[in-house]
This record gives sequence, structure tokens and C-alpha cells, in this order.
Amino acid sequence: MDLNATIFGQMISFFLFLWFCMHYIWPKIISSIENRKKKILNTMHKIEVTKDEIRVLHQKAKKIILNSQKKSIEILSDAKKNKMYILENAKLLAYKEREQILFIAHQEIKRKKIQIKNELLKEINNISILMAQKIINDFIQNKRYDVEKLIQDI
Repeated sequence: MDLNATIFGQMISFFLFLWFCMHYIWPKIISSIENRKKKILNTMHKIEVTKDEIRVLHQKAKKIILNSQKKSIEILSDAKKNKMYILENAKLLAYKEREQILFIAHQEIKRKKIQIKNELLKEINNISILMAQKIINDFIQNKRYDVEKLIQDI
């Protein structure tokens, strides 16, 4: 019977240990496991939400990049148009300026030509007068010709 009493004592202590564990330890372990499970599920949910947000942001980034590329192409196109417009305007201005410079140069050439012509006329007149004086002096000194003949020659 000693064996039975020992088994019976061990059974009672096992049930007491089991009741104590079930009543005090098991709920804490279960609540810890449940809390951990909730945290893991929340984290998994947050990961999924973050993945979705990343997908949306990635799509937005693609759209922004495409829009930026389109805008850069438009800007480059506008810049080329502006460049052509500026070059054409510069050509027209240069042509007008060239024409103005040529006109001024022609006017200057005409003025110089007239001035030189006038100077030459003055010089010819002076030379003619000097020649006439020399001829008259020579005629008077040499008395070669008659004054009447001189007048007729003139």
C-alpha cells in the first residue's frame, strides 16, 4: 500500500502543480504569446500597407519622371525655337546695320570725292593762275607777242 499512497501523493501534487500552472503561469504565457502574435500581425499588416504605399509612391515617381521628361523636352524645344528666333533677329539686325554702315560709307565716299574734286579744282585754278601769270610775265619781259594777240588767244 505504500506504493499506492506514493502514487496517490504524487497525483495530488501533480494536480496541484497543474492547477497552479494553469491558474497563474499559463495565462501569462498565453497572454504573452497572444500579445506577441498581435504585434507580429500588426507588423505584417503595417508591412503590407507600407508595400502598397511604396507601390503607389513608385507609380507617382514614375509619373513625375515622365512629366519631367516631357517638360524637359518641351523646354528644349522652346529653347531651340527661341534660339532660332534670336538668331533670325540677330541676322536681320546685322543686315540692317550692315546696310546702314554701307550707306554711311557711301555718303562718306561721296563727300570725300566732292571734297577732293573741289580741292583739285582749287589747285587747278591756282596752277592755271600761276601759269597765266608766268606766261604774262614772260610775254611782258620778252615782248614777243602783242597784247592784242594775247587778248585774242585768251
